[in-house]
Amino acid sequence: MNENCKDCIQIGNIEDKIKSLWHATNEIKDQNKDFEKRINELEIANSENKKDFKRAFDDIAEIKNSLKDIATAIKNMQSQPVQNYEKIKWILITAFASSLVGAVITFMAKG
Repeated sequence: MNENCKDCIQIGNIEDKIKSLWHATNEIKDQNKDFEKRINELEIANSENKKDFKRAFDDIAEIKNSLKDIATAIKNMQSQPVQNYEKIKWILITAFASSLVGAVITFMAKG
């Protein structure tokens, strides 16, 4: 090619532009690969986050059920002292009556 030729200069400029576009295209392809990798990583992380949230909500539901069981157990325990009080009351009455009967028998035996 003759360096003074107008067409030759334009062809050289077009070749330079094509090379520049080729490099830009390769850079865009590399960026695209990086974006795809990032998107895949984000999708995996998102999936793991969803699993973590599901586990957390399952744990919360389990805790809620445990609290219900504990509340039921507390109610049962609260009703038992009344029953225990009644038992203790009868034991004390029986012990007092037995002591009284024993004292009367002892008094009668001495007298």
